[in-house]
Amino acid sequence: MCNAYANLGQYKEAIEAYQKAIQINAKSDEPQKLSKPHNNLGLAYAASGQLSDAIVEFNQAVQLRPDYAEAHFNLGVAYLQLGRKHEAEEQQRILVRLKSELAARLNALIKK
Repeated sequence: MCNAYANLGQYKEAIEAYQKAIQINAKSDEPQKLSKPHNNLGLAYAASGQLSDAIVEFNQAVQLRPDYAEAHFNLGVAYLQLGRKHEAEEQQRILVRLKSELAARLNALIKK
């Protein structure tokens, strides 16, 4: 449901659905599995212009799973959108170790 709302551009509904899914699964024996819902919630926040909330969710995703390259990339992009270039560069350096193609994409955005 969450992804369907997001794909339809219904971000308010997507945000609510992702929050509910995270809440339901919060007591999971494998909390790292919540990294993807947190990342997707961050994407929904970003798409609706709520960048500070997006950053919180992307940070949560990378805390739960430090090797989650896509969440580091999304975090870097959100930092850039808020003019926080130094933090975006930090995410780019992390991506160099995790996924070089995402590191290159983020680096290109930083240099714009």
